Amino acid sequence: MVTITTSLAPAPVRIGYHYDSSTRCPVGRLLLIGIAGMFSLTQLLSSLLFGVGDRDAATIAAVAGALALVAFLACYIPARRAARVNPIIALRSE
Repeated sequence: MVTITTSLAPAPVRIGYHYDSSTRCPVGRLLLIGIAGMFSLTQLLSSLLFGVGDRDAATIAAVAGALALVAFLACYIPARRAARVNPIIALRSE
């Protein structure tokens, strides 16, 4: 899939955009589902959290931001590596 996308794309920038746009929606949906699940389980979470409120906005934002950053890096690093590959050499090797 990467080699076909690379050979059809006019610039390496489109490869990065393709991988970025294909992960942005699922990551956003899963973050929203996780936050909704966290709010529905506040009684259980309040017994597990020490020194943090069960609806602490700063903690929720920090965790969601950290997860979004990890998801972005997990997508960006392989896409950047795939953009450096010469499409002709990659198609010949397959």
